[in-house]
Amino acid sequence: MLLLAHTTTTPRASLFHDQVRVSSIASHLRLCSRAHDIQEGMLTHYHMIKDDLHRNMLLRNLLLQFYGECGMLDATHALFIQWSHDVYSYNFMISALAQTKRHMKILNIFYQMLHEAVCPDRVTYAAMFSVFALVSRIEEGRFLHACLIHCLQLSVATAIIFMYGKLGSLSDAQLAFHHICEPDVVAWNCILRVHTDKQNTQEALALYGRMKLEGVAPDQVTFISLLSAFGCISDLHVVQEIHFELVCIGMDAHIKVMNALLNIYAKLDSIETANAIFAKMPDKSVTSWNIMIGVHSRRNEKEKSLHFYYRMSEEGFKPDKVTFINVLPAYFPQDALRLFDSIIDVDVVLWNALLSSFCFHRKSCQAVQIFYQMQEEGVLPNGNTFMIIMSMCSSEYMLSIGKRMHAVAANRLKDDITTSNSLLNMYGKCSSMGYAQNIFNSLFDRTVVTWTIMLTNLTRHYGFAEALLCFSRMVLEGILPDRFVLATVLDACLGIVSLNMGMYIHVQILGTGSKLDAVMGTALLNMYGGCGCLRAVEDVYDQTHGKNTICCNAAIMALAHHGQAHNAFDLFELMLANDIAVDSSTFLGLITACSHGGLIDTGIFFFHLMQITYSLYPTDAHLDCIVDLFGRSGQVKESLAFIDNFHGNPTVLTYRTLLSTCCRTPNAFSAWAAYRALTLEPDDEGCFFLLVNASTKYSCDYLFSEDIE
Repeated sequence: MLLLAHTTTTPRASLFHDQVRVSSIASHLRLCSRAHDIQEGMLTHYHMIKDDLHRNMLLRNLLLQFYGECGMLDATHALFIQWSHDVYSYNFMISALAQTKRHMKILNIFYQMLHEAVCPDRVTYAAMFSVFALVSRIEEGRFLHACLIHCLQLSVATAIIFMYGKLGSLSDAQLAFHHICEPDVVAWNCILRVHTDKQNTQEALALYGRMKLEGVAPDQVTFISLLSAFGCISDLHVVQEIHFELVCIGMDAHIKVMNALLNIYAKLDSIETANAIFAKMPDKSVTSWNIMIGVHSRRNEKEKSLHFYYRMSEEGFKPDKVTFINVLPAYFPQDALRLFDSIIDVDVVLWNALLSSFCFHRKSCQAVQIFYQMQEEGVLPNGNTFMIIMSMCSSEYMLSIGKRMHAVAANRLKDDITTSNSLLNMYGKCSSMGYAQNIFNSLFDRTVVTWTIMLTNLTRHYGFAEALLCFSRMVLEGILPDRFVLATVLDACLGIVSLNMGMYIHVQILGTGSKLDAVMGTALLNMYGGCGCLRAVEDVYDQTHGKNTICCNAAIMALAHHGQAHNAFDLFELMLANDIAVDSSTFLGLITACSHGGLIDTGIFFFHLMQITYSLYPTDAHLDCIVDLFGRSGQVKESLAFIDNFHGNPTVLTYRTLLSTCCRTPNAFSAWAAYRALTLEPDDEGCFFLLVNASTKYSCDYLFSEDIE
């Protein structure tokens, strides 16, 4: 029986064969897109043309998706302009352009789509609202929102929230969110992120509470967004609550959530907790190691930073660029240089990290050599480069090098605000206020950082009245002061004992509706303490959230200077009860309280407690305070004995302290104390003034004739 060489096929069978073929090619193209297999995808494209299947709209669109996801934008665009389009064609084209951030081109494509009367779908609208956010076209975004307001789908509504949040219109973002009937976790995460990006931490926490009440289970994005908000506050208690919740629902198994938690504990300086979390993490990533290396490096705990770096390598993790940036400053300069030479791909950020090591160890000549070598190798310095090297020049004996760097910066980065701020800070610390003022006056676009540096410079050099005038100028120019500016202005108020201005600043802080954090609380405590308003000191201390060591020390010192010794002791006990670390400044305040309260035995107890129990070595300030403690109680001989036997480095202030006690308790030691002080500082007018005061209470002839040996 003969086989036919040719058989006829029915139209229905041929159509079925084509559909199977199209389905097979479509599946293959999708696989090529996911795998980014360019060679196989292009081969499939060739066979489509050969089999005359490239006219199929589905396959055309899948080809657009393939070339777009593989980053071949030219091929995607070439195919797009050759063919007719449907909504999917436009969506794939928009997606391809978005990957290369061609946002203006996306706008043109979208308006072309509308011109061709192709109706956008939810994917198109969601993409366009994101583009409006990225190119700052809020009016066009509002118009499109108005067109869709009665038929919004959830994904589109979420994109609208993102747009308003990105463009700073928080009220519009909130309104768009409230119009969603049943927001899902993605929508909740979006509105949470809008608030956390604007540092509205309390509002974000309130939204998180509402989210749970409405039965929407948080996911890992929720916790990452929440934890990112705590970088600007010091409320450790709230972080611990979030930590407890995410452990209860099993989120501690997600490495990105744990990295976010680890990072926030590191930022809040809760190092013991960070170490404990890191030790218990079942899975770690390079990011986890980088956080631990970075936090110890920033705290100048070089050995611990290097310990984590060596462990990271031992456990098989390959260091990345961030690792080297964090660990280079932890090395001694020559070791850092050897590590730097072993890195293959170096950029300006890594050069800056190397410079940090040399600048930290005050290797000024080598740092300048590295700075020039960096430029010889074709790497241009940026604002951070000058910020690092000028921080090394922030003392008068380094001013000449600083001026050389200023000349280079003027040529390289004339209009860079970071560099200008670094120069402003350097000249201020070098007491060259004329140069600092000239730089400040020459700047047209001053940021809040610029104003903060200038205010700090004026306050540091006792230009308190000028600082207040500078603050007034800042407000008139429409610059919104942040908490650091307000804290600096409060220091200026303390300098001229301007209680009214200090209270005005306090009202401004309360008017923002935000809670007092440790920075603002400390500044207010210093100001009210210096002005003698102890009731206000107590109120501010009670209202301050996230109290830390510095904040408590300010309250103790304020109470100490006004004779409230027992209240200062109570505050010390509260610090211990709340696990707030004590330092040498804490004990300085306690001994000062004993001095003003005449509590000699208690003062001596605290002096020994700090050394024996807390291993804190007494500074000259502590020793001078003990001298004052004896002197205020009329025990001038004991003060003298303490100076001779325990004070290894008595200063002018030491003898002035002794001389001031002689003014309160007339005795024969005034001339001797004045002689010692004037030997160290012959032009110290204060000693002459104190000696005259002592002489009026005790016969001057007797003072100089009495045998005081």
